[in-house]
Amino acid sequence: TDIINPPTELSIREFTAGSVFGLWWYDNSEDEDGFEVWRKDGISETYKLIQTLLANASAYNDTITNVNLTYFYKVRAVKSGLYSFFSNEVNTEYSYNLIAPSDLNAVVIPSTTHVTLNWSDNSTNELGFIIERKIINEFEFIEVARVGPNNVTWTDTSDKLQYGLTVYYLIRAYNTLEQSNNSNMISITL
Repeated sequence: TDIINPPTELSIREFTAGSVFGLWWYDNSEDEDGFEVWRKDGISETYKLIQTLLANASAYNDTITNVNLTYFYKVRAVKSGLYSFFSNEVNTEYSYNLIAPSDLNAVVIPSTTHVTLNWSDNSTNELGFIIERKIINEFEFIEVARVGPNNVTWTDTSDKLQYGLTVYYLIRAYNTLEQSNNSNMISITL
């Protein structure tokens, strides 16, 4: 009996030239013991458990050894020896179905610290775009917004934006199966 809500919207993104792939999913259960990441090394092989993760995990990075092989992934939640249904399946071959946005640029709205981003939408099957920002003194990019499909502009009105700061932005397309590679990175000084 499936008494644990399964993870959903498993997505995949290439990190390092076909050898490191990141997986993300939504954790829909509140009291799971953890998650299992399963991988199939090639279309004719069978799935094998490759990693057990702690409760509330929602991401995993996997290193593959054969860049000419398609790897398939699915994830499920675990609680007291019981298992949820598996998530949707993703694979390394289709990690480029979504084409990364391009021509990302930014302008500061006069007399403000608000930044308007514009980009080219190169995909036809995205659910939207993930916008990430890094302020010069921050350690890493963080997601600051999601906008719907076919949007090609967004304005950052955060109170974190102060005169004199340099701010960096990246965006990528996403759907229920995957995320595209990142757009070009841009920086702008307020």
